[in-house]
Amino acid sequence: MPKSTKILVLDIEGMSGKRPYDIGFIVADKKGAIYEEYSLACLPCIWENLSTTFITSQERVKEMTHKNIEEILRSPNKYEWYTIEKVLGTLENVITRHKISEIWAYNCSFDKSGITKLLEGNENICPNLCKVTWLDIWSAIVLTRCCTKKYVKYCRKNDFVTDKGNIKTSAEVVYSYLIGEKDFEEEHTGHADCLIEYQILMTAFKSKKKIDGTIASPWRLVKNFVEENGI
Repeated sequence: MPKSTKILVLDIEGMSGKRPYDIGFIVADKKGAIYEEYSLACLPCIWENLSTTFITSQERVKEMTHKNIEEILRSPNKYEWYTIEKVLGTLENVITRHKISEIWAYNCSFDKSGITKLLEGNENICPNLCKVTWLDIWSAIVLTRCCTKKYVKYCRKNDFVTDKGNIKTSAEVVYSYLIGEKDFEEEHTGHADCLIEYQILMTAFKSKKKIDGTIASPWRLVKNFVEENGI
């Protein structure tokens, strides 16, 4: 499939190891233009994720307290209700029409894993989805904006530090830094979060630094930066 100037930015919601119940994605380019937006609720996977919480530990239940599950069930008209096959068919159609060769996501390994679980047994209906390259927004922004003294000082000042003393680099914290609003909170819905992550990616592109979307351990890059510079 020929390469396109358009990319797909994707965000999913769901428990680790389970199929995602909320899939949001946009078709955009690397200059800031958005062409299409999608917010899909996958009914079979909502029940799969919810039922798991009843038999897991308290900490795992806490992981599922994303307010968008409640929102999906309370305001179903805000979402398009899809089967797994229809979710994959929609992705395949978008990728084919726009000749997408790159999917960008924040903490890409998680999103790729979730989509891969949806693909199991359905690979034959998604040949182009199976061929795309997955790239990590997390890696791109950490290398361009987070490995800086200014970012580290911002996180220390606002207590964006883990229990182990590492500087936080979640999309929520990074976006709060970029817009100068320390109290910013993500919605934790696929569509809303992928819009934020696209803005983070655009910041990386505008940095004029070399962009590396290779899936890595970005938090460790910041940790090394802090240690090497004695910050």
